Amino acid sequence: MIHCIAFDFDGTIVDSNEIKRKTFFDVSCRFKGGKKIMDRVLSDSGVGDRNSVFDLFSRKMASIHKNDQINAGHLVEEYTILCEKKISQAPDIDGVWYALSALADYGIQLVISSATPEATLRRIVSKRKLAIFFSHVLGTPETKEEHIMKIMNYFQCGPKQIVYVGDSEIDQAAAKNKGCHFIGVGKDNLRFDTEPEILLPTLKLLPRMVEKINRQ
Repeated sequence: MIHCIAFDFDGTIVDSNEIKRKTFFDVSCRFKGGKKIMDRVLSDSGVGDRNSVFDLFSRKMASIHKNDQINAGHLVEEYTILCEKKISQAPDIDGVWYALSALADYGIQLVISSATPEATLRRIVSKRKLAIFFSHVLGTPETKEEHIMKIMNYFQCGPKQIVYVGDSEIDQAAAKNKGCHFIGVGKDNLRFDTEPEILLPTLKLLPRMVEKINRQ
């Protein structure tokens, strides 16, 4: 039986993927050539989290504008503040409140597992009035695989008792690497390298899918 469901946050609970991408440009475009450089940075599939993005951005800018001193840490702070404000007010993913309410009624433990810095993530969850549903809110600097290990420890359950719900290949890879069930969310599979076995166009279908897994 499924004991816990771990949810990615951006693009899974909140419609915020484009907000996060756009904010990288909001922060970088004030620098001469910044927009073009940021576009190059974000096109690198292996660039990683916001810290890695702005570290690479600052190094590329320094190599072009020799006298410019761009502090990557300050840019990360600015980006985080802007994202927190915008994402706190962003639209929900379709069906999220229905799904969370139904799953909570089933007695399943719900956890957030995100690549957002944990303190920022907790504030956003609180502002969106979502904290009532989640026993734990997990963010960076820990990885999603580390989150899954924590979840198994918290609830004394095995990987097959956990469903990871997410909208990207990073989420799917974390679930597969730890042996969990995975359910993808999205209108298409463009954010996945391999199309998930289960891909839901709306979270309204999630409780029914969890019931199906439990019957297997």
